[in-house]
Order: sequence, then structure tokens, then C-alpha cells
Amino acid sequence: MNNIGTIIKIDGNEAIVMTDECVFKKVKREDNMHLGQKILVQDEDLTSGSRKLNYYIGILASMAAVFIMVFSYFTFSQQKGIYAYVDVDINPSLRFLINGNGKVEAVKPINDDARNIIKDLDFEGKTLKEAILSLIDISMERGIIVDGQANHILICGSINGNYNGKSKDKPLSEKGIDDLLYEIEKDIDKAYNGKIQSEAVRVTSKFMEASKNNNISMGRCLIYEKAKEMGLNLSLEELKSDRLADILEKYKIDFSELGNSSIKVSATPDLQHISTSEPTLIPTPESTEKSAEMQEPLSTPSVTDSTGPSITSDVVLQPTKAVSQNPVVTSKTEATGKAAIAPSQTPAPRPTSAKKGNGTGLRGEYYDNMDLTLFKFTRVDPVIDFDWGEGSPADSINEDSYSIRWTGKVEPLYSETYTFYTCTDDGVRLWVNGTLLIDKWQSQSATEYSAKIDLEAGKKYDIKMEYYDHRRGASAKLMWSSLSQEKEVIPTSQLYPSDEPLPPQPDNGLKAEYFGDRELKDLRLERTDKVIDFDWQRNYPVSDIKEGRFSVRWTGKIQSKYTEEYTFHTVSDDGVRVWVDNVLIIDNWNKQEDKVETTGKFEFKEGKQYDIKIEYFNYGGPASLKLLWSSKRQEKQVVPSKYLFTY
Repeated sequence: MNNIGTIIKIDGNEAIVMTDECVFKKVKREDNMHLGQKILVQDEDLTSGSRKLNYYIGILASMAAVFIMVFSYFTFSQQKGIYAYVDVDINPSLRFLINGNGKVEAVKPINDDARNIIKDLDFEGKTLKEAILSLIDISMERGIIVDGQANHILICGSINGNYNGKSKDKPLSEKGIDDLLYEIEKDIDKAYNGKIQSEAVRVTSKFMEASKNNNISMGRCLIYEKAKEMGLNLSLEELKSDRLADILEKYKIDFSELGNSSIKVSATPDLQHISTSEPTLIPTPESTEKSAEMQEPLSTPSVTDSTGPSITSDVVLQPTKAVSQNPVVTSKTEATGKAAIAPSQTPAPRPTSAKKGNGTGLRGEYYDNMDLTLFKFTRVDPVIDFDWGEGSPADSINEDSYSIRWTGKVEPLYSETYTFYTCTDDGVRLWVNGTLLIDKWQSQSATEYSAKIDLEAGKKYDIKMEYYDHRRGASAKLMWSSLSQEKEVIPTSQLYPSDEPLPPQPDNGLKAEYFGDRELKDLRLERTDKVIDFDWQRNYPVSDIKEGRFSVRWTGKIQSKYTEEYTFHTVSDDGVRVWVDNVLIIDNWNKQEDKVETTGKFEFKEGKQYDIKIEYFNYGGPASLKLLWSSKRQEKQVVPSKYLFTY
């Protein structure tokens, strides 16, 4: 016979439930069970000790009644005071429940690693920052975070829809959790000097629901959705058990891209359709956002044995033998690691050598964004061996988002196979003799990559290295080695700067074309407009026009300060259209009786430039146009000239 029961006690591999008919039964414990949870009790789930419970019905009934009242009150009252849920993935996965002041009310382990770590820790009452830093410290002590490996920490926060905070609480809005997560990300980098890569991102309640349904963290749900967006088949078994670094490396997922808020959870928030050898997961009944939040356990459960998956070993990538015609990356270590060079298996003839060169270095082109488009200046760098820390290469370059391209020639001293090494924080690409040897255009802590190519002594080969920095620490180094050449930073004498034409240096603002008709055909005037903030009234910018009818087209580039969704606002009299990245986001090509505001949205990635085009016409009478923007962290304002560029 089947019945609905409430779990009132968990004991080892069994759980005691009280059915709706006030009958007490023992059932086999499942991994995702928690106190107060309602479950379907089937006859085949009962253990042999169920009949013995009838003897204690009187006592247990009284205890259960008190327990359920207390538990229900505790759950309801605590949920109202929980501002947000924050999942932290190192390889332990934990969920912190925080109040409106950003302090920890309770913590829930999501996997076995977390259960083993938190049993000796007390997070309650600490700030979220203090709790996470303590978690990192103990992970380092226990060898979960290891020097010389890629260490990632993914932090995902979701606001509690049932939150009913007190007036003294501070972060009572979505902006509050955004700011809290942003500050924690900065604190992690500062505390551990860039040795740990962290991403902190706010996600929707759908991720929370998917997390509960599948007994994994919101962060791992986010990784799954990113993989699916890329067309990758990531299994649930890998998602649960593998290290974050191994998943990111195997599927070539850019860790920094996980912070892109455009990633959305599947319409059905469960992962059952993932190919896996594990038993099929049973989805929870469809529920509202409130009921999904109310199911959250609110205190740290006792440590018990679990049959869930655990991390077994790191994935070891075997190096691929290099072929000069198709070079590949053969090793990967942290910046502090030593890359070993395998000796030749058979004696090689003495290589041809050349005299030391007379080079002066490589030409460096410096850009004030991450995609090598906002050119600022050029100089000759004698070697590529830089550590800018949290600063920038020059006063004219903003810290946290810039890029550099070094070009010229490299002259080897020996005729043999050379290994080129890059060690950068963040992205890097390296070409030698027109061949792309290293392609790691991704945000990362200081990481070394290498690849091999055959070169002739005394011959000059084209070389190009591109680099970008994305927040916090920044460094770049270019080295080489061969059987006869010790590993070293490539010296100035063997590098020769490029003399190719330089890229254009743009002006701030947009290129403006003014037409003497409303169809954008009769070109009358060209100029650069710093911003689009005009109220011409009847003092039209184009003279000798019929009945006050004219039009304007602005073109150029735009970039944002933040990686997030921006809302564009136009206030116009009369028609206006706006394209960003060739996408029409505002289309109000109509005659207006007065000033009208129209909006459209676009997802920006900081440090990247996008094409922008605005078209406007005035049909007669007063003429005006403003272009404004806003976002979660950007107050509504006229788009400043420093984010607009002409080419």
C-alpha cells in the first residue's frame, strides 16, 4: 500500500516517516532525504523493522506532533529571514544561507567532500566573505587546493523569493547580492594573490530548483548549461564527481564566461536527459518558486556515510608528440613550474649554429580593451617579460581590461627543434613562421604552455604574440629552449621589431553624417559628435532644408564598463533606430507628436568593442534626440564619449 509520509528522523541507512494516517514506518534512506521532507512511501521501501514501531506509537506520536510544529515554525520563520542562497564549488560543494546583512545563518553540504570539511567548522554568524575564506584555507590545508594546479572557485548566488527582511538589513535588492558577490571575488584574488581563479555570479531561482532536483550545486548546473549552449555532451556523472578544472579543460569551457548572465537554465530544470550510467534521477513534483525555496534544509545535517560519487583522481593529459608541420601544446604547468624537455632518444648530429644577433626587441601595440581594437600607442619592448600585478602598462591604459600585440622577427641560434613557452595571466596566442603554436585565449591565472617547431640557425622568422588582461593580476612572458639552447626569456639580440603600418588610433565619439532629407540620401555635412544629446528645437543642424525635414546617421564602436545586460534608451522627436553588433534593438521609425522614450537591450562583455549605428529623422517642427544607457551597476545616463569611438 502506498502513502505519503513526513521524515521525522534519519538514522544510519534508515529513515523514520510518519504517514498522513499517523502511522510510523521505517524506509530505506536515500541520499537526498532531509528532515521534514514529504515522500511517497511504498511497501517495497519498508525495512524489516517497520512492524516493531507500532509498539512505540503513543510515544512517537507525541514526539512527532511536537517535532512537526517546531520544524514547521522553524522552517517558515527562518526562510523569511534568509536573504539568499550562495553555493560555493571548490571541489567540496556547499550552500550558505545568508541573511539580509550578508551573514551566514546556516550551511548545507552538497557532496561528501563538503560533509568531511564542515564537520569541524562553525560558519554561523560569520560574514559570507569570512566563511568562504575559511573554506578556502581548510581546502588548502587538506590538499584540495594545490599549488601548481589550476584552482577554480565558482560562487553562485540566488535570492530567496520568500525573504522578508528587517529594516536594519542592508542589501535588500538584487543589486545587494550582485555587489556582495563582486566584492567577495575581489577579496579572494587579493587574499591569495591571484593563485586562485574565482567567478561569482548571481543566477535565477530556476538554477536553485534544478540544483535541488538533481542534488548538485547551482554552479555545476551553470557549467552544464554553458556546455549545452556550446553543443557539448557533459554527463551527470562527470558533473557530480570531476574537479572543476578538469571539466573546464576537457570541454574547453572559458571559466570567465560562466559569469555571462546570458546563460539560462533549461525550460525543464532537471538534468535527466544527460547521458549517464547512473540510475535515473526522479524529478521533484512541479512547484512554484516559493515551494522550491521552502524545501531547503536550514541546518547542517549530521555526518553520515553516503554512497554518492566522490573525486577519485585528477585527469592526467598525455603530451602529444610534436610534428613541425602541425605543432601542438606539449605541457602545461603553473608559472612556478618547471617544464621538462625530453632528451632525444637517438644521438643527433651537432646542430648548425649562428652568431648572436643584433636585434632590438619586438614592436608592442597597446590597446585599451581586451580585443585588440582600441589602439593607444606603440613602442619597442626589448623582451617579453612583464609582471604588472594589478596595475597597467601605462597611464593611458586602464587596469583590468587591456591587450597587447607584439610583432616582428625571431632569429634562432641553432638548427634544431625549438620549444616556445608562454606564461601569462590571462589570455595568449603565439604564432611562429605563420603557424599558430599556442592558442589559450581565455581568462586564467599565470599558466605556462609550450609547443615545438623546427627552425634554422641565423634565419629570421615572423613571430607574433597576442595577450589580454581581464581583471586583477596581469603578467606575460615569452621563452624558448632547444637541445643546445637552455630555457630562457628570448633575449633582445634575437628579436627584431616589425615595421608594418600601425593600426588607426580612434577618436572618442561617433562619426556623424547629416542629410538634407528624411531618407538619409542628400548628404550635407560630416563631423564627429562626442555624445548624442541634442535638443535642436527649430534651430536645425542642416541649413536650406524643406519644412524642417532632415536626417542623421551616427556610426562607430561602443564598449561597456561591465559584463552584463544594458538597456539603451532613446528620447526622440521624431523617428529613431539603433543597431548594436548589427542587431536592431530599437525601431521607432515614426513621426512623433512629442518626445518619446524607446528602449532596447544588449548583452555586453567588458573590454570588447561592438559596432553601433543610430539613425534619426525629423519630419518638421521641433527636433531632438538623446541616447542613454543603464544596467544593474550602471545608473541611467547619456552614453559618455569615452565609451564611443570613431574609425
